[in-house]
Amino acid sequence: MSVLALVVVGGLIAALIVLLGGDDDGGTTVATDGTLTDPGTGLTVPRFKDWVTPDPDSPADQAVEGPCPSKSATRSGGSDVETRFQAERKCYVAGVTLTTRKADSMAALVADLKKDVSGGSNGKVKLESMELDKAITVDGHPGYVLRGRVSGKPEDLGMNAESAWAQAVVIDERNERGRYPCVLFKMGITAGAPDKATLDTVLKGIRVGKPQPSESAS
Repeated sequence: MSVLALVVVGGLIAALIVLLGGDDDGGTTVATDGTLTDPGTGLTVPRFKDWVTPDPDSPADQAVEGPCPSKSATRSGGSDVETRFQAERKCYVAGVTLTTRKADSMAALVADLKKDVSGGSNGKVKLESMELDKAITVDGHPGYVLRGRVSGKPEDLGMNAESAWAQAVVIDERNERGRYPCVLFKMGITAGAPDKATLDTVLKGIRVGKPQPSESAS
């Protein structure tokens, strides 16, 4: 399972404990340590020190582990089995995923991702603000960025936080299978999560290369 499935509402990316400092959201400053490249998309992003790879099949995805949201906190009781499961499973306070998304056009994909960044369609996550929603140039290539701040119950956000940042960066280069390369990033606004500046570190650090053919590609 990718980081995206673990940390992002409505299909975003999405899955991030780090070092020093902090900002007004109370996050910690992140140090970079080289780069990570995803062969399937050709995308490269900064590698962050002390982050983990949740899925060995997606070596360019990275995340920061954190406490799991406790569903039993929203109801009375909770069995010993549930408590033990929550203690053993791994959860994340933020995560970066390099992936592709299928769409008929760039405009259609941006519209879909805007719903994701806004919290999805289940009504349990609220969009507090949309900070970025514009066409950009990514490493010399046309692209688009969306960045929103959302709030909700921890179990609905998919992490132990009541607020989070969600960011999607899309490169306007549709492949022969109708898919666009994307960098999806979500992080909680909570203790142990990266500070807000990490959003810009990811955005400004994206490099676009040529995807490598996969043996499983059809």
